[in-house]
Amino acid sequence: MSKKYINFPITLLAGAFDNIMHVCDNIMDYAIYKHYLSLEHSKPEARINAAAGFFGIELKSPKSTLINGEQLYNKHSPPLAGINVDKAFEYMNELKTEFEVACFCAFCGIKSIVGNKEYCKTNKRLIIDRMFGLRDHKLKSKYSKRHHIDKVLLELECYWGLCSYSNHQRGFYLSFKTDIDDLALKAEQGKASTKKAMLALKKKGSKDKALQHIYNTLKKELEP
Repeated sequence: MSKKYINFPITLLAGAFDNIMHVCDNIMDYAIYKHYLSLEHSKPEARINAAAGFFGIELKSPKSTLINGEQLYNKHSPPLAGINVDKAFEYMNELKTEFEVACFCAFCGIKSIVGNKEYCKTNKRLIIDRMFGLRDHKLKSKYSKRHHIDKVLLELECYWGLCSYSNHQRGFYLSFKTDIDDLALKAEQGKASTKKAMLALKKKGSKDKALQHIYNTLKKELEP
């Protein structure tokens, strides 16, 4: 797959469950226009075609892409999600099931939460809000149920590179950059109970050192 990634406002996902192809088309128009702004061609049509070529796209209507991309760029704002260009093409050109759309949107939603961080702690409610583009939708209550969102998250762990960890905590830890062992270590180190236990051990160690010092001092004083 392509190593190129595009960043886009998570609000562009609104309507994905109704027409994912249209949403992905808008995502690409947004990405093309954003890249267009960084180019230096003098004529707009040359610039927009060059921007599209960067993503491997030959535009049928450069003017319409320019107009739509500009409107989307001015209308939408962060938080930003990220997606592989090839994956965006796939969902733009192939029919997908509702579950596949849910996986796409959840992946993008989690990406918008994790960002460039190695890992982060979050919760399912925030993920669901992001996967629906921060908007209400008739399917939102369905994926708010544990069975449905857990099925999506498991799919992302198996096939989309997501790593998650939870151990009797409110919320859970997610990462696309580390494996389960490292994520578990970071999560456990961050738990309040672990910090309290480590503090107790440290205090006990300090107490033992103090008692040993007192003992050694008294022993010297009592020596003939």
